[in-house]
Amino acid sequence: MAALKRVAGVFPGTPRPGLERTVLITGCNHGFINHLENFKCFADRLQMKFLVIALDLKAHEYIRRNTTMDSFFMSTAEVTGDATEFRSKQFNLITARKKEAVHNILELGFDVLFTDTDVALVRDPFPYLLFNDVDYIHSLNAICTKEDTWDFRRSKEEGNTGFYYVRSNNQTIKLWQDAYEAVPNYPGLDDQAVFWRVIRQSKNPPVVPLGKCRDYNRSTTGIEGGDAQAAILPALVTCVLDPCVFSSGMLSKAWIPEYTYEELRLNLFLRNESVCSLHANYIKGNRAKKERMDEYGFWLATQNHNSSAHQHDYWNGPCKEYKEAEFNASQYLRLR
Repeated sequence: MAALKRVAGVFPGTPRPGLERTVLITGCNHGFINHLENFKCFADRLQMKFLVIALDLKAHEYIRRNTTMDSFFMSTAEVTGDATEFRSKQFNLITARKKEAVHNILELGFDVLFTDTDVALVRDPFPYLLFNDVDYIHSLNAICTKEDTWDFRRSKEEGNTGFYYVRSNNQTIKLWQDAYEAVPNYPGLDDQAVFWRVIRQSKNPPVVPLGKCRDYNRSTTGIEGGDAQAAILPALVTCVLDPCVFSSGMLSKAWIPEYTYEELRLNLFLRNESVCSLHANYIKGNRAKKERMDEYGFWLATQNHNSSAHQHDYWNGPCKEYKEAEFNASQYLRLR
């Protein structure tokens, strides 16, 4: 609780309205300490306080001894420190423990902005997150295209559990508990796949999906879709972030090869927007993620002078300055 109070409000000084009991949380095992240090570089740029959920003792000890970050050790998580392989048993355990940690924080009455460590937080996200009566705001595991056609009920793509904002109330506390308790029923799935099975099937709480984020009024707005159950029980209201502004997977060359980072930049240009967060998912392995982030200017962490170039820890040297990679939309369109 003391650590949560230290990071509550996210920004230093008097909390902004609506952020008084909001905390920024990330989760990390020792296999991704370098990405944690890179995440810290971006958070420091924005003067954002955060708490690390350490998923193994080795990570917790590293953070405690070598950094100024606040760390809480999930002692119930029997996680191998170097577990990094997608959907391995250890990977799935890590992701499930992150969901459990968020649930526990919600129970203490704090709202949570959760982000994975392989996310580059380029701009302040809160102007996109604070809406009246909206409980859960999520990024999307979908490519950035010219038009947004995602549907909560019908689309194959799931919300991305590596970047989301959730408010503490009875509905979210119950759903998060249902989600992490469902994990043993799906031993081959990671927490995202399990969570989206749970939320799409949830009847208690019923879920009201708004589509694009906007203000909502529980007292005057009718239940969308005519869900009789939602008219009786308090509903969980959710909305989806712009998949270009909050990007997932667009650094991957293998996920959908024709949709590249350059396509992301083009669609942002056409929307008169810029990236707020960029998630290096759909890239397998620590080193590959780092290399792709570095290629496009999203790797700010440096190793200190005492470390070996072959180690992925001890990346607590001075942060590089963030400079957005140059992009000429007209030239790209001519060459495409």
